[in-house]
Amino acid sequence: MTLRYSTSWDNAQDSDAAAGLFSSAVISPATAVNIASTYSRWPTGKGLRLNVAGSFGSSTAQLQLTFDAQSTWIIGAAVKPLINSNNTVIFGLRSGGFQCELRFNGSAYYVARNGTGIATGGTVATTAFSHVEFKVAIHGTTGSYTVRINGTTYLTGSGVNTAGQGGTTADTVVFSAFGQNASGGYGGETQYDDLYIADGNSVGASPVNDFLGDCRPLHLLPNANGTFSDWAQTGGTAGQFYTAVNDTPNNGDTSYLSSGAVNQRTTLRYPALTSGTVRAVIVAPWIRKDDANVHTVSPRTYEGGTEQTGSASIQPTTTYASRQLIMETDPKDGAAWDLTRVNNSEIGLVLVS
Repeated sequence: MTLRYSTSWDNAQDSDAAAGLFSSAVISPATAVNIASTYSRWPTGKGLRLNVAGSFGSSTAQLQLTFDAQSTWIIGAAVKPLINSNNTVIFGLRSGGFQCELRFNGSAYYVARNGTGIATGGTVATTAFSHVEFKVAIHGTTGSYTVRINGTTYLTGSGVNTAGQGGTTADTVVFSAFGQNASGGYGGETQYDDLYIADGNSVGASPVNDFLGDCRPLHLLPNANGTFSDWAQTGGTAGQFYTAVNDTPNNGDTSYLSSGAVNQRTTLRYPALTSGTVRAVIVAPWIRKDDANVHTVSPRTYEGGTEQTGSASIQPTTTYASRQLIMETDPKDGAAWDLTRVNNSEIGLVLVS
């Protein structure tokens, strides 16, 4: 598998949900989506809440992350489904419409194909977080699914139709809840923390080669300049380049680093990690461009005197958005990350084109 996305929303705020944190968002009213410490499973940090409990009619919280089309997807997160029913999609996979979803019916999770139930599990806790993982291979006759809760298989099936729209792929991951409607459908409140999304495109090196299990994405803000500082600084403390991009939440054009010249790079230092297994390193800038040209940006590392460009790349648009550049292995030599490698690295961005 290939890791495609991961976040704990620790450096985000409510307004980011509709302004660049997701590929698209339908939020009505504005209070239907919240990002706050109240919804985290940790003493520090933030979590995401979809909340249309007690709402009627057009109340909607639908958040989407769009990728390329893949036949297999794995989604995992800490989930607390508080007051929900069939209108709540915990994790959904779409290709135009829904292909296959993990939904909640008020007491149990069930797998569905474009809203039609395939299999329902036993009663689960609704007042505490559980780590929920959903793996789906999309196919009209030979599809398969597995749902795990806290590392234990909860539902599994194979040789089934998991393609609600036909075809064999999905390109969009959805989290959604809808307010009560005239037919009695009802969506309530669901809280999320520590999300990861992966595809089945390839088999990577351990530990990123199947279900990741329970894990916590740590959001680290830069705390010192690195060796290279080609990008121009606006805002922050003069000469302290990291202070232009260490705001939480992001502050748009108040402070930033910018470049208009190919091969310019800036690397920064981050707080040291002290424990845990490193599954990947993700550079996650809020970024935009300010001209009509197509630009490509990649991650740049500097470790032990070696400077290297990661293989991931993004092409910013003219609107600020949260983008992710994922490095599953150390660009220096292709080895798995560990605490020492991360702590010895300066990490930043390079303007490739």
